[in-house]
Amino acid sequence: MITRNCRYSILILAFLSAFTKGHAIDTIRVCSPSGKICVKTWMAKQLNYYISYDNKRILDISSIDLELVNNVSLATGNSIRSSSVKQINEQIISPVPEKRKIILDIYSLLTIQFKKPFKVEFRVCDDGVAYRISTSFRDSITIINELAEFIFPDNASAWFPTVKKRPDADIFHTSFEEEYPLVRLDSIENGVLGYSPVLVAPQTGPKIAITEYDLYDYPGMFLCGTGTNKLKGIFAGYPLEEKSTNEQYSEILVVKRAPFIARTSGKRSFPWRVLIIAPEDKSLPGNDLIYRLGAPPVAGVSAAADDFYWVKPGQITDEWIIDINLFDVPFRAGVNTASYKYYIDFAKRFGFERIMMDAGWSNNNDLFKINPAISWTRLRLMQRKRELKLLCGRWQ
Repeated sequence: MITRNCRYSILILAFLSAFTKGHAIDTIRVCSPSGKICVKTWMAKQLNYYISYDNKRILDISSIDLELVNNVSLATGNSIRSSSVKQINEQIISPVPEKRKIILDIYSLLTIQFKKPFKVEFRVCDDGVAYRISTSFRDSITIINELAEFIFPDNASAWFPTVKKRPDADIFHTSFEEEYPLVRLDSIENGVLGYSPVLVAPQTGPKIAITEYDLYDYPGMFLCGTGTNKLKGIFAGYPLEEKSTNEQYSEILVVKRAPFIARTSGKRSFPWRVLIIAPEDKSLPGNDLIYRLGAPPVAGVSAAADDFYWVKPGQITDEWIIDINLFDVPFRAGVNTASYKYYIDFAKRFGFERIMMDAGWSNNNDLFKINPAISWTRLRLMQRKRELKLLCGRWQ
């Protein structure tokens, strides 16, 4: 026989159990293997998260969302269905070593599955945090916008490359060659655009580099000022009309854009949003988080080292606008045979294994229309005699 007090106890236990389970699903905390970097995330109007370092918040509450047509989004009428955390400890053997041959890939993987066909993954490492959205719709989808916010504590500064709009194209046409001045975040006016990476320097704590990875069938993320300590992602609209310029290095310019940013497969993962966290400046150039986020080889394509035997790292000379970079020479400098012979001799003299022939050796739109000022026969003979390789590039 169950007494009244017993019934009350059962009801209280059931309530506490339901509350605990709901809280565990809706508010999730995951830390890097060392415990230094932690992410806390929960579902509100959008999926919110913040990042702490040594128990101090270094990224304030920021939001994540993906907006599709017909008012379908990660946030609208959605909720967390389940979540899981796994500890990953693997090694990546780089077939073409760069910073290191054996790369340790150690992180905490948080996977959040929603009631709608959305999923969000967080990788929390000892040197940064990355997240990405995935969808599992049956048909193709049209994406209106993505919400990617990065809100920092007060008085943070950043090395911010402000994009200067060209007179002949919209703001998204840039050569990504702007200066990187150090400015306060709240001094970047609303609507001012920069591009990644942006390096944020809080008054205290580690520096944070914002960037992205795995762009496929999707626009790159620009970062926009707001007049506050928030940067937000901005994405170019899908190109509807283009025109080609008739300059020496011709370009394709977008002259009309759609009111959406992408039309793509409904079953896919979207680009990683990456925050590289560096307690010391010297750890920035050695960071290989972007490399570690790379997908495994495509099925049927081996990544064994033997497949890359032909890749030989080595030194190379590079040139650009060579008619203004050569002085006191007994010939007319330019994109011509004499200038490249000079570069070949220079490379041989100083121990370079290759020379780079940059844009100008051919028509920009037709590689088979060779610049008539260049004698390939003479250059090839000289190249073989000097035991060098010629690498030909072009302007993109």
